[in-house]
Amino acid sequence: MIRDSILDNSSNLSVRLQELESGCVNMNELGLGSARLSLVNALEGFRSSRYRLGQKLSVYKGFFKAKQGWMVAAKAIADAIGCDERTIRRAIDDFERVSEVPDVVIKALQQAGFDPAARKNAGVISKILRMPDQAAEMNPEAAVLSAIQGSKVAKEAECGKSNDATALLSPEKRRRLAVRQKIRTALTSVPAEQKLAELVAAIEEEMYSEWRQMEPITITITPHAPDLSDSYRSMHELAA
Repeated sequence: MIRDSILDNSSNLSVRLQELESGCVNMNELGLGSARLSLVNALEGFRSSRYRLGQKLSVYKGFFKAKQGWMVAAKAIADAIGCDERTIRRAIDDFERVSEVPDVVIKALQQAGFDPAARKNAGVISKILRMPDQAAEMNPEAAVLSAIQGSKVAKEAECGKSNDATALLSPEKRRRLAVRQKIRTALTSVPAEQKLAELVAAIEEEMYSEWRQMEPITITITPHAPDLSDSYRSMHELAA
């Protein structure tokens, strides 16, 4: 049903984008038409490849001279696939986060079944980017395998430490700690100055989609140290 809706919207979106381009891009610039077509085609399978979606969005966005013009275009694209402009912005950010990874390594990741731009794979990307210059390019398959194994070992080790320590916490504190850890993982690739805005945007969408909360609310956020037991804190520090 969703796929059929996107297909139905594709031709309308292409026409709409051409209308929005007027006055916002150089209409004679080489590659504009193909960039628009590639983007529209990528929307059909946008859930299967975040990397491809981000790549096509980033290329198309590059033709816009003014930020305001792109924001209107992003809104039209978001409407076509049933999301909002934040999703479009995050897809571009996720693609650009891995833009320094060599193309041959990106291909090796995809062949191994990993979406390079998916946030759940941020640990793998981080290990690849820390490899010596040209090492990953010379043997991309080995580099990808090493990064996957290294990321898996790191997660298992962290999980082992956490399991021992969290047993000392009350159920309520364990739940809150688990939420914090998931937030931390999700925001790994987001710059520090953007983390709060990203978290608020995600909460707004979650409230609307899952809690059925549609009225705006005002809250005060007061940063404070975690309310953890002394035993947990001591064990966690020793494990680290």
